[in-house]
Amino acid sequence: FVYKNSPAASAGIYRGMIIKKINNNDASLAIETGNIYNLLNQNTNTYEIIDSLGQTKSITISSSKFYLNTVLSQKIIEANGVKVGYLAFETFINPSLKELENAFQDFSSQNISEFVLDLRYNGGGYVHIANKLAASIGGSRVEGKVFNNYVYNNDLSDFNESENFTTVTSSINVSRVFILVTGRTASASELIINSLRPFMDVKLIGSV
Repeated sequence: FVYKNSPAASAGIYRGMIIKKINNNDASLAIETGNIYNLLNQNTNTYEIIDSLGQTKSITISSSKFYLNTVLSQKIIEANGVKVGYLAFETFINPSLKELENAFQDFSSQNISEFVLDLRYNGGGYVHIANKLAASIGGSRVEGKVFNNYVYNNDLSDFNESENFTTVTSSINVSRVFILVTGRTASASELIINSLRPFMDVKLIGSV
């Protein structure tokens, strides 16, 4: 996938394109031999790509700093008269707070009945961001309830503590959530799953 604020997106790169060459070097061979990072270790790189129409083109991209978007996709799908919210979430970092707030304000105003959370690409991140996402999904069902427990070994048991679900301004209050997962769904993503299970029906879809 391509981050929407990235130099690649600005240059016209989008998901589904095939990268054939990097600076005139075969991209597949570079991946196989482990040389891919050496090829990309430049401020400016030229790519030979094939787009969705099968056309070959050359695109030059210069690196820069940017804030990546952690909400990869957000939409409401109507199926058989039911409004289904869909959110693809990529990582738990501080900029996610505002992105999640905006997303759930929209979901809440649309009165969705079902919710799908796509964590297939999510390898984790900050626990407080996971807390916000879980609270936004659980709504009144989790308000004032325990989000997670920190349990240390006997030598550090004085640090044991419980953390409640955080308070959020917008939530969806659905009775169940469908979560798309893969073997890369880890850490804080797993915390989302396990923290919601005691309070609502959590359906996992995918392979691990």
